[in-house]
Amino acid sequence: MNVFLSEVPYYGMYIREVVPSFDFVRLGLAVPLQQLGNVRLNLENHRRMIEEAVDKGVQVLSFPEMSLTGYSLGDLFHQQILQESVLDAIYQLSKIAEENRTLFFVVGAPFIYQGTLYNTALVYGDGKLLAIIPKSYLPSYDEFKESIYFHPAPDKTRTIKVRGIDNEVVFGTQVIFECKNERKLRIGIEICEDLWAVIPPSQKLTLNGASIILNLSASNELEGKSDYRRGLVKYQSDQCKTIYAYTSCGIGETTTDILFSGQTMVYESGDHIAELPQFSFENSMLVTDVDVGRIENHRIRDTVWAESVNHKNHTDFTKVEFSTKILEINGQNLLRRYDKHPLVPKQSERFEEIFDIQRHALALRAKRAKADKFVIGVSGGADSSYALLVCDGALELLGWGKNRIIAVTMPSVGTSDRTLSNIRELTDTLGIELYTLDITEQVKISLALINHDGSPDLTLENTQARIRYTNLFNIANRENGIVVGTGDLSELALGWMTYAGDHLNHYSINAGVSKTLVQALLKWYATEKPKLSEPLTSIVETPISPELLPPEEGQISQKTEDILGPYEVHDFFLYHFMTNRFPPRKLLYIASQTFEYSVEDIKKWLRTFITRFFKNQFKRSASPDGVKIGSVSLTPRSQWRMPSDAQVDTWLEDLEKY
Repeated sequence: MNVFLSEVPYYGMYIREVVPSFDFVRLGLAVPLQQLGNVRLNLENHRRMIEEAVDKGVQVLSFPEMSLTGYSLGDLFHQQILQESVLDAIYQLSKIAEENRTLFFVVGAPFIYQGTLYNTALVYGDGKLLAIIPKSYLPSYDEFKESIYFHPAPDKTRTIKVRGIDNEVVFGTQVIFECKNERKLRIGIEICEDLWAVIPPSQKLTLNGASIILNLSASNELEGKSDYRRGLVKYQSDQCKTIYAYTSCGIGETTTDILFSGQTMVYESGDHIAELPQFSFENSMLVTDVDVGRIENHRIRDTVWAESVNHKNHTDFTKVEFSTKILEINGQNLLRRYDKHPLVPKQSERFEEIFDIQRHALALRAKRAKADKFVIGVSGGADSSYALLVCDGALELLGWGKNRIIAVTMPSVGTSDRTLSNIRELTDTLGIELYTLDITEQVKISLALINHDGSPDLTLENTQARIRYTNLFNIANRENGIVVGTGDLSELALGWMTYAGDHLNHYSINAGVSKTLVQALLKWYATEKPKLSEPLTSIVETPISPELLPPEEGQISQKTEDILGPYEVHDFFLYHFMTNRFPPRKLLYIASQTFEYSVEDIKKWLRTFITRFFKNQFKRSASPDGVKIGSVSLTPRSQWRMPSDAQVDTWLEDLEKY
């Protein structure tokens, strides 16, 4: 059997104590090689796959639609011998469930109740048959003719007796399965076409608490249909803020004119988690870890979700409890991948979209301010260089000439030859005049006025930053311009800017763009504009620095990432702290699974991130306007609001428990 694990490498993770599950649930989606009409062989196949799932630590396992019999049996569904075989298999599955009590699993099968045949999902947990969920919507078009053989689910959910089963069994669609020892794990079930309905059952299931939807499907393969199914599952997982696990019949279901591929996938709140390769001639199983805690966090954050839950147009559901073995997560066994750069889009067209958002926002601010020029301080670093490109892009929208950008470089004691060369080459290539205003004497005079001897310290650093922005504001007054800010989202998160210095401007064009995204945008722009490739490549490769301390032998001495840690890690922290609301211990764990840095270093950088994030809220509370770009924003008008005096202790204590 092929078992596909969505694994990540192990990078020397160590555990000081027993690690909790971090709200991860191990999910298995099983696609057996179907034997049409041979219930005995299919049952034995199910047994092997169930045992394999238990060996892999799976807690929740789903098979496809009609997995016990095959979906494509047509009139054979009405044969008594098939129906008797299914009843016997239901009993045998209860014995298998008893032998594998830690596993919650769902099997597709036809089932007769009160003389009516239903297309159902058999649900086993705690070592017994818990429920039978009938399909709600039966396709009877094109190649599908289900209404000839089956009846849609009844409106009422009830308890029934099943031959050979001692306990009463829930029968109906309005059922939520709640895990007794993992409170965030709540499961709802729908079957194939139910997802295609105008109002899928999964909507009500999730509004009644389901954090995972299992869809047992038998969807045939057609040109373009794989992408269509992906879109459906992605959308439903996003709209319902749920984990949607879709399991479809494999190639063994194929017969006559119809081919099945076994398309099987998991989406979590709109994000693709894992997918099984299609067209396997063996039993296949996808095993991955899903995050029910993330689902709850997304729902708590979304007030529209709460309003939907409180709406009166959904029915009370039956709650069926089960238990499972809690997944013990450690450094070796998390079966999912995290994007190293979650704030950087993967599609190239998104870069153009981001650039367009920024330049249109800047152009509109200039029009409404009745400004004549953009005034921008440029250092030759990534942020100011990209902001200059946005200004240049806004010129086209406004119908302005290049002379409407006043680009000012203000070298001082910390300026290196490389950054000066970078910005001169970039402005020359763009056809923008570069104004050089050496502020060395200004800094000396300012320091002398407060009896400072000019030694390298924080006062020297911040004096330079404040003088630079004083000059920019003065130039803007003289020229009827607006000062365009260059600081980015990552710097806002860490408070890595001088209050009343580069912290201030008339419009903060990069406030919604992270450091990793700025780097990616510069690379994209270099590809789009080959003539700018050389200066932009040099800018991207220049170490990130505020250049406020003297260089050493002409080279940058003050490297930001040597002080704070890598920006790619801080941006990773920022995304998951803001979007998923992960606590520090979980942040540390998933970062250690994503990056090849040591756990000790990641923990040190996370401590820096948390401490600086809390300490510097006062700067964000007084931040200038800046256009929101993606799902993460730190300005108090668009998204993030917290008291400037919030205490960090609880978060640091959680981190130290790891």
